[in-house]
Amino acid sequence: MREKFNQKDIKFIITCLLIGAASTFFALSYFRQAFPEASINLKISKEEGRKQAEQFLANRGWDISDHIHGSRFEYHYWDKTILERHFDAETAGRIYNENSGYYWKYRWFIPGQKEEYKVELKTTGGLHRFEHVIADSTHGDSLSRDAAYAKAQFYITGTLGFNPDEWELKNETGTDRPNRYDYNFEWEEKDFYKKNGLGKKISDVNNNSKDIITSHRISIDIRGSEVSKYHEWIDHPEVWERDYENLRSHNWLLSSIGGFFLNGTLLVILFVIILRMRKKDVRWKTAFSYGGVIAVLFALNTLNRMPETILWVDSSQSLFTLIFSKIFMDIILMSCFQGLIACVIIAGAEVYYRDQYPDQVAFRNILSVSGLKTKYFFNSAVLGLTLTAIFFAYQTLFYMISNYLGGWSPTEVKNINALGTYIPWVGVLLWGIVPAVQEEGLSRLFSIPFLQKYTKSTVIAVFLSSLIWGLAHAGYPAQPYYIRVIEVGLGGVFISIIFLRFGILPALIWHFTIDAVYGAMILLRSDDAYMFTSGLLCAGFFFLPLAYSMISYYKNGGFISSDPLVNALDTDILPDQEGDKVKEQDEAKITAEYKPLSTTRKKIGITIAAVSILLTIFISRDTDLEGLINFNTTRNEAHTKAVSFLNDENIDVSDFDYVITQDADITGWNKGVRTGMSQIGGENLLVLQYIIENAQKDSLTSASEIIKNVYTDHDTPHEWEVRFYKPGLEKEYRVDIDMRNGSVTEYEYTLADTAYVPSINADEAKKL
Repeated sequence: MREKFNQKDIKFIITCLLIGAASTFFALSYFRQAFPEASINLKISKEEGRKQAEQFLANRGWDISDHIHGSRFEYHYWDKTILERHFDAETAGRIYNENSGYYWKYRWFIPGQKEEYKVELKTTGGLHRFEHVIADSTHGDSLSRDAAYAKAQFYITGTLGFNPDEWELKNETGTDRPNRYDYNFEWEEKDFYKKNGLGKKISDVNNNSKDIITSHRISIDIRGSEVSKYHEWIDHPEVWERDYENLRSHNWLLSSIGGFFLNGTLLVILFVIILRMRKKDVRWKTAFSYGGVIAVLFALNTLNRMPETILWVDSSQSLFTLIFSKIFMDIILMSCFQGLIACVIIAGAEVYYRDQYPDQVAFRNILSVSGLKTKYFFNSAVLGLTLTAIFFAYQTLFYMISNYLGGWSPTEVKNINALGTYIPWVGVLLWGIVPAVQEEGLSRLFSIPFLQKYTKSTVIAVFLSSLIWGLAHAGYPAQPYYIRVIEVGLGGVFISIIFLRFGILPALIWHFTIDAVYGAMILLRSDDAYMFTSGLLCAGFFFLPLAYSMISYYKNGGFISSDPLVNALDTDILPDQEGDKVKEQDEAKITAEYKPLSTTRKKIGITIAAVSILLTIFISRDTDLEGLINFNTTRNEAHTKAVSFLNDENIDVSDFDYVITQDADITGWNKGVRTGMSQIGGENLLVLQYIIENAQKDSLTSASEIIKNVYTDHDTPHEWEVRFYKPGLEKEYRVDIDMRNGSVTEYEYTLADTAYVPSINADEAKKL
């Protein structure tokens, strides 16, 4: 029997339309007031920038015709956020746009070669950074300091068009390479404050007056006789970074708590799957359907972002290694991993959803062909889309109130890189479906029925699941640090109530749509018809099955009934069938006869075992390194020696906290069993590789002998790193202790870059 729209349905649909329209109007009217967007001055597009970058390299005589190319839009998130924390958004945006904040990044390289070219152009036009990367062993001139400085000054004037008199030299360094001498010069703009209309003091977000200590800087590297690197940036004091890190640490703490409980939820789901698999009561087909869609979209998105990925790959890799690693690791393994996570969540969560809510439409039927033709789907889609509008309005109102009461969050930056991908809508679909499936699967589909069953309380189930969901979202930079917990937690309670009343489908549609809309915003603002249309279709994806449901309704004279699709009837094993199977198993007898191993097989096995034992005893690898693996200094002894060393330097750390960690370049296992199992690792691995390769060119010295000499005469294979610090204070001491003999191998004193200390010249420093 076909189901028709009744008066109750009509009222429901009209109510949803009115609420959705009002919510959308409110959100569109005040969204940017609640979420200020970063003002990015895009005077040049990515393609225009690429042409300019290629011309820049050609003018310098560099041929990139056979090079692989990668590109993307970029900005320094950390710098931008800290600027906005200490200036108002308008001032910070102006400083950032006018002083090389946003830029297009380009890279050209040949796999397997060290040499490569990097060019970064400001979105307002002009050079932000470039670098001609060459090996340290590349031959070049060894200019005098004055000749190198003159070349750098000429580049500032002739190429960049800057007036050298407006820049003050702040730092310079020289590096003696094997076949050349390199220089680095760094300047600071003198009139930075006046140029940007700033006073010498500002008021921070708490209205406290403080000195401006940020600056505009440029640097130039002279490698041999060539200007090989230029960089322009906004420099801010390290103390600002530490202040902001301290502020964000509260967000990260809450987020880690939420992540801990979500991971615990996933672990419980795994146990549920194991238990229900014994009853053959897991809907793997449904789980793999969702996981497969996510895996395919993830693989497509990885291919889609290849122009960006190329920016980060190691140019020393061969082309085959590069292609294999991207295809096998990123496209295949990572895609399968993402799909597997979704598969596990759905497989375990569906079990409790089916058990606890027998009257709801079964999860595997909600988006089936039959399910799309039901009134349940139509009403759920209408409700889910309405919830999207309501949530946008809710977030807008919430953060308008938060901002009024002193809340703060950094400005939003449009996802400009989406415009540079091959298929821009793939990412929109992916990051719509992934959070919808994973978050709704964990926090609603599984957590609520699971907690309902074992706490015997719906209120506790809704509260705990919503709280954990809110905590997991606390990592966003909004302040105060708990603001996202409140916003998302309250939203979670509301969505949970909808879930309990209407099932999981409205929540899935809502979550997918709201994330898809966020992801599609940059496409919806594009003047390109393809971009706009694809963004519109992705953001309103569920209008398509909604239209199909409506067409089916008129074509078939009504909806099909959802009664046969509910959880109560969703079973593959009937009770009597299950009893019959158990009975058959009890009556079955094991008739297989045991057959002992033949004499020949026994002899072969004994021979193989004997040979293996002899090889283990008489063959050893890298045993020459065993002498380096000696742990003669304990952790407590290292602390005592570090304190003693600092006391000898008249440094009192009695009121400092401390932490001791182990740092190792050589690690060994089973030392006493003569396995010779030793391995080189740690941060000096590349240094050792370089020494071995060059030492063995003209010598027959073994690698183990070279390593032993290096660590005996120059370096420490194992050491304790003792760090003394005070939380929130940029002042700490680090002392490294050799594990072999307890000697001090390294000492470092760190203090804030704004701290005042007496200055000394180079000669005085050498005496110290």
